[in-house]
Amino acid sequence: CYFASNDPYGETLHSIYSLIKADYLELDRFVSVVGSFVALQYLVALRPRSIHFFDMNPYAIRWAKMLCELIAISKTPQQFISRMFARSVDAFEHSLGPGGRLTPTNQERYLSLPISDRIRRTTLA
Repeated sequence: CYFASNDPYGETLHSIYSLIKADYLELDRFVSVVGSFVALQYLVALRPRSIHFFDMNPYAIRWAKMLCELIAISKTPQQFISRMFARSVDAFEHSLGPGGRLTPTNQERYLSLPISDRIRRTTLA
């Protein structure tokens, strides 16, 4: 899985804040290369009438379609991550005790959990 971005740290956030400050949030079209899919972060603030993603790599298009489907069927970020990796984030966080959260410092422990056939089946259904 590739979740990184080529954009320098903070540049995407700066660009989003600049668009908000300029009150440039209503768009006819939002067009972006799939790439690392960093464009999804812009959609938190922007309200385009239509969205178009493209890429010369057909596998990037397939990856983007899969991510969009996972986003659409997931009610929470935890559900999205659970479906993405076929491991329950809720169960993992519960195992950490009160206030336990999945973080960058414990994600390897989360990813070392066995794959859940139940989550995998319900995601594929």
